[in-house]
Amino acid sequence: MENRSVDVTYEYNSYTLLGVLHDTGTEFTLDDDTVGEEWNAGTSSITFSFTHDNFLRCYIIDRISKNILHERYDLTLQEWINHLKRETINPIARYPIPHRQGPTIPSHTANYVPNEYRKLIKSMVTFVVDIHDAGYSTAGFGMPNIVIKNEVVKFWKVQFITASMGSKNNDFICLHRVVESLFSGEQHLHLPREMQHFLDLLISGTQSEDEYLISRHVAIMSHDERVSFFTDCWERQHSLPKNQQGCYKRATRGLGRNQNWTGRISDTSLGPLYDCYDYHTRTNGGFDDRSGNKERINRELIKCWRHLGTHLREKGKTYGYAFNDRDIDVMVMHVFADKIAQFQKLLWTNDGILTEFR
Repeated sequence: MENRSVDVTYEYNSYTLLGVLHDTGTEFTLDDDTVGEEWNAGTSSITFSFTHDNFLRCYIIDRISKNILHERYDLTLQEWINHLKRETINPIARYPIPHRQGPTIPSHTANYVPNEYRKLIKSMVTFVVDIHDAGYSTAGFGMPNIVIKNEVVKFWKVQFITASMGSKNNDFICLHRVVESLFSGEQHLHLPREMQHFLDLLISGTQSEDEYLISRHVAIMSHDERVSFFTDCWERQHSLPKNQQGCYKRATRGLGRNQNWTGRISDTSLGPLYDCYDYHTRTNGGFDDRSGNKERINRELIKCWRHLGTHLREKGKTYGYAFNDRDIDVMVMHVFADKIAQFQKLLWTNDGILTEFR
């Protein structure tokens, strides 16, 4: 194979660092950090050959100035967050659960992370997990290494290294810092419980072993994915292979002792949640939360998630609403977030049967 050297001419604005490759008309962003000695031939090869939907493509290295030319991006991550906030989309949103006696009556208020931020976090997780699958890790990253192009998260100016368990875990620690920064200050005081579960998992010490769970964690599911998961937690058990049904039972028992759990939704101020509970009580005898059998009580708890995910939508008519996936997701997680996140992890730690669930 013959090696060839090609001269490429370009010009750029030294203030904005934006420019154009003359021969192709390709727009680029100049990385104003020069390439150091650590950028050997092998590292450069990975950087320029690696393609991913969440990676800002590298074009060339200027051998004289030692600068890298990347495809152009639109906004830094911080600028994108500021844009969302201007659109009144904050990292933590508040949702007043409708009261049975009318919208003016004080009710429970649920905190949740809007889909825009879940998608952002999930994109970062996807990039990290995919480079690990390819045998690489990063040498570390932070907020400055994440930008937005066409509303898609892109990593840039990251150095790739051969993956090890330690370097993989470090990538998740870096991710933890970035995600935590999204919920800094007062926002962190109202962090939904499932997101705290997710953040704890990123620094658990077993991150590299739990990549599947991290990549599909309930905290970063979209509203519709979560509603499907509520149903699947109960219904998928019936289609599991026989050798996995025992794992499902162990996961169910692993939820611990939950006697009297119906107290969580038997409060009339919970409006639609109470209505679903009350209807099931009147028509089907209610949920058993007092049995001496721990597995039975926990099965009833899981069945309740399915019941709420299926029937909350129709309860909206009583309140003059057309409940959508967001409404259902937020109301159910307001009451059961800790147990749902715990059960998802148990499905993973019991022979990985989480792969059978959406």
